[in-house]
Amino acid sequence: MEASEFMSKESNEKFWQFIEAVIDKHQTSQGNETDREIYSGILQIGEQILKSKARLEFLKLALTVRVHSATVEMHRQIAATSLDVQSDKSIYAVVHGKQISDLQQLDTILKHAEALARPVTYDFDHEYPGSKHGSVCVLLYADIENPHFKRWHLHLKKLVQRDGISYILRHYPKMNDDTVALSGYAVELAIKSTEYKAVDDSDKQTDSESGVSSSEEEVTDLNGFNLHLLEADELTPLKVWQLQHLSFQAGQRVMLAPKEEALRVLRDISQNFPIMARKDFTLLYAVKGNDPSAEYAVDYTQWSPQIFVLRLGDRASQNLLSTAYQMYEHVLPIRIGFIFVVNNDKSVSGYDDAGVAMLNAFNFIKEDRSVSKAVMFLIKIYNTSMRETISVEDVHKLFKSSYRDKNLKSIFNSEEYNEGRSISSEHIEEAILSKVMRFTADIQKDVYEGNLKENMDVQQHLLKKPTVLPKLNYNILQMENIFLDMTDTAMDMRIALIHNPKNEVQATKGIASLVQACIQFLPLYQSKAVIGKIFANKIATLEDLINLSLSGISWSEFTKAYNSMSDIWIQLHVHYAKFVLNLDPGVGGIVANGKLLLYSCVQIEASDPAAAQFDIVAIVDPLSAAAQKMSHLLVILSSVLNAHMKVCMNCKSKLSEIPLKNFFRMVLPRELEFAEDGSLKTQPSARFSALPQKQLFTLNILAPQSWMVESVEAVYDLDNIKMEEVKGDVMAKFQLEYILLEGRCFDERSGSPPRGLQFTLGTFQEPFMFDTIVMANLVAKKNDQLENELLAESEDAESESLWQSISKTFQSGEKYDMINIFSLASGHLYERFLRIMMLSVLKHTKTAVKFWLLKNYLSPGFKEFLPYMAGHYNFSYELVQYKWPRWLHQQTEKQRIMWGYKILFLDVLFPLDVKKIIFVDADQVVRTDMLNLMELDLEGAPYAYTPFCDSRKEMDGYRFWKQGYWENHLSGRKYHISALYVVDLKKFRQVAAGDRLRGQYHFLSRDPNSLSNLDQDLPNNMIHQVKIKSLPQEWLWCETWCDDKSKKFAKTIDLEPKLQSAMRIIEEWKDYDSEIKDLLDQRMKDKWSIAEQKIQVTEQKMLR
Repeated sequence: MEASEFMSKESNEKFWQFIEAVIDKHQTSQGNETDREIYSGILQIGEQILKSKARLEFLKLALTVRVHSATVEMHRQIAATSLDVQSDKSIYAVVHGKQISDLQQLDTILKHAEALARPVTYDFDHEYPGSKHGSVCVLLYADIENPHFKRWHLHLKKLVQRDGISYILRHYPKMNDDTVALSGYAVELAIKSTEYKAVDDSDKQTDSESGVSSSEEEVTDLNGFNLHLLEADELTPLKVWQLQHLSFQAGQRVMLAPKEEALRVLRDISQNFPIMARKDFTLLYAVKGNDPSAEYAVDYTQWSPQIFVLRLGDRASQNLLSTAYQMYEHVLPIRIGFIFVVNNDKSVSGYDDAGVAMLNAFNFIKEDRSVSKAVMFLIKIYNTSMRETISVEDVHKLFKSSYRDKNLKSIFNSEEYNEGRSISSEHIEEAILSKVMRFTADIQKDVYEGNLKENMDVQQHLLKKPTVLPKLNYNILQMENIFLDMTDTAMDMRIALIHNPKNEVQATKGIASLVQACIQFLPLYQSKAVIGKIFANKIATLEDLINLSLSGISWSEFTKAYNSMSDIWIQLHVHYAKFVLNLDPGVGGIVANGKLLLYSCVQIEASDPAAAQFDIVAIVDPLSAAAQKMSHLLVILSSVLNAHMKVCMNCKSKLSEIPLKNFFRMVLPRELEFAEDGSLKTQPSARFSALPQKQLFTLNILAPQSWMVESVEAVYDLDNIKMEEVKGDVMAKFQLEYILLEGRCFDERSGSPPRGLQFTLGTFQEPFMFDTIVMANLVAKKNDQLENELLAESEDAESESLWQSISKTFQSGEKYDMINIFSLASGHLYERFLRIMMLSVLKHTKTAVKFWLLKNYLSPGFKEFLPYMAGHYNFSYELVQYKWPRWLHQQTEKQRIMWGYKILFLDVLFPLDVKKIIFVDADQVVRTDMLNLMELDLEGAPYAYTPFCDSRKEMDGYRFWKQGYWENHLSGRKYHISALYVVDLKKFRQVAAGDRLRGQYHFLSRDPNSLSNLDQDLPNNMIHQVKIKSLPQEWLWCETWCDDKSKKFAKTIDLEPKLQSAMRIIEEWKDYDSEIKDLLDQRMKDKWSIAEQKIQVTEQKMLR
């Protein structure tokens, strides 16, 4: 069925071709096919229909990722809500509301169908080709693998062809208990940042308790990096200077890898970076290609320098040269340098003077081989020559014997190998200018980027660059000689022409002017052809050019444009050539971009270049969150597609912090795998191995935006994973609970979202399943509608909003007969706190209590225990969920995401009939009846918070809200703490507080230095726009800010630093903790008792 949905995306015709091919296949099959045989059969059919190897590979990938499983499930749910299902039937047809399961009844119903209302159809429905629009419609619900499907299909196909009915097929898969194993998501182990211990000391589970064993999934070798993983027990922080160039080091590591391994190296570096970044020397070896087993370089700074001045060709220099080489061979602790004295007349070449020839040969061999080989060559000349004075012939003869394939003229009659030859005074300026030009581009770039300023010394700036070594010895650092291969034609080269004539006046009316006119006024393809003719025929006038009678060119238009040309173009060219390029008039030259970027991109050729159908170009920072995902996708695409691929490194410079603080795995297999018996192999999963033992991690599922995922199996605390405290493996299972559907609502008159508009959601059978409101998504309004609001402040009695007029009609004035408590928690320790907080609320009230708990981060164990606890203490609860909107700036750290859920979505988290709710932090203990807070008059404010305490004098000077930004912003108002607050949801929605808070958050959160405590800073920042009522101080006591005397008046107590302070500060905390532990133990006993009863019943049935 999923394969048929893939075909439907190709075309409706291919969908029905696939259906008919499946029917034919079932007719010839023996039945009881294995998973592998079914998969192979699908691919055979797909190959016949798609007729494209690339499309077939996409089909494989779609089946692997189960792309269309959601579509099939949607068809099943439509069937479940539309059909009156009978247990002995598997195929149903619905004709204008009439349901049948017997094919013989179809013709009878069709006769009377036109009088009935036509059914609702959808864009995704599969209508058989030839069906007439508006005719009688038959909806067939069937599994295409059902043996009875063929009879139904052939009969309906015949009716389409004969009577033109509309035949629509909807999938109706048979129900089973097997779940679909999904892929296409990612898992991260993020290094946890915490100010206090967040690990529950009661977590002592072992591997045996979890009931799961270690997976035998094969671990991919990390291309040499796995050694680092095994060694890294602890992640030590890096210094700032070690961070700055990490991105470039990682990029260079990728570039130096073999092409077939480059993508895997990119993936392994980005997904395991916290370990790799700290292996400084190993990373350096990988970058430079050095041998890790070799000794580290020795600092030669203190060694004695020895400079030898030698006149090449003179026998007196032979002994000095030999002595210097012997010192080098015996590795004496000295530094050796040579100054060669040769004829400095540039007209004398290596064909005229033996000394010059020896210098030319020395320079060539130094570049081609090494300095030591070049010195050996000079010594060999002295040893083999029988003359008192070395001759040019001696040098050439020995050189030809060693380099037979080299052209002597290119060595001995070339300026290229004259390095070290003294420069005459008349050419000194030219030489200096040439050297300066080499650095001009880098200096310009630094000035543009602000790295080089007016008052800085240019020389010192260049010397301080990381590419400049303060000390250099070729015995330590020797670069490989690389020659630029330009034998092939460069298809992507850009060529420009700069005129530099001897006579500026003549150029305005000669060949130069004709060429310039062609460049300016003719299309590229024409100008290339015409310019070629100009040079080939030596044409110097416009008349001669026109007489060539070249076709396709409007010569009248060209003549008009040519005659209107100003002489300014030649003046600009001459000025540029003289003052920028420093060329004399009439002198030609080539100006190139100056640098060849050898390692700019990884280029991977297609497996079959002649049949390549895709060109994939990726630009990525190797140390970014995008690289973690993209690298895996590129690995998959490179193996699936026959495509040319280019991956360019977009590295970041001057990093100030670790760019990646997590381990990452993408769950996206290349293709389905099968066991020897033909069954589908183990479900796709993410596996982390050889992790640091002492680091604290939190596990996050990074699912597609539309997925609502929850954990269903996990023994260990997934929010606080420390491998040294774990016995065996940490295993967890997650489940896709819901798929999020997004909609948009607009006011027809204004085009703006009617924020605050209430509406209900449901199905045809149950239309009132959920209620919610419209929230603004931060889009701009039309200028003439800026002041129009569905919701408005109620302080102006003369003007009322639509909401106010409706709300006044339905106000009931009823007393609160239930206390609504909202809270959230993540990790076993905070769930332990949460249970105690709930118990403390229940112990101090006789009013019914309902707890609203955020489900997103609760552990499976807590969710399983919650109904038992609710039954024991007689309270009600509801688990609420929400998905962070895609248009609202995302947080990446779990703690900050949870802070966002505390404050940003209060208007949409709860049903509309919940009028008031109290948020209580999980780590608080309540000492009063919370009904008092429920019934507190908020005096028109949408919420009320407790201000920070001022009573503990030891903290004077540390109260951040009494200085700097907060002192100015609050303007005498109080700074409030977010551990406890009460929200009038009716008023909160009425004044659009949710949209206002989200708008301000969206603006401020893009600055990483803003909203350090998101849930607390945001409402205090918005205090001028969204009013806060200050609760009496006794509603929240915190040891850090409140003095000891005030504790006895505290109605709630906030804990810092959590577990230890809970036992020390709150006398009743241990009693609450013990009571909850007893209840947990009782729950476990009850579970074992139920399990034993089920076993006994099963055994009795077996005996019967």
